Amino acid sequence: MTKIIDLTKEAKEEKVLKPIEFARYININGDQTTAQTAPSRFEFIELICRKYENEYDLMFAYNLPRNSGSLYLGYINDGIV
Repeated sequence: MTKIIDLTKEAKEEKVLKPIEFARYININGDQTTAQTAPSRFEFIELICRKYENEYDLMFAYNLPRNSGSLYLGYINDGIV
C-alpha cells in the first residue's frame, strides 16, 4: 500500500499509547486476587464493561478455545498489549 505524506500540514506529536493492564484476577467463585499474568499472554481480550468496579474495567482474556478464558479487572487504556 502506498503511504501518502502531506508536507503542507504541521507535524503532530505522536501519542504514546498506554497498554492494557490487569490489576485483579477473578476466580470461578468470584474471589479476587492480584493478577499475576500479563495481557500479552492472551490472543484475545474482550472489554465487557468500563468502570465496572468504580475505577476498574472488566475484561475477559482467552486463547482458543474461548471457554478456557479468565476474568480480569484492570485498565483497558488505549486497548493495546
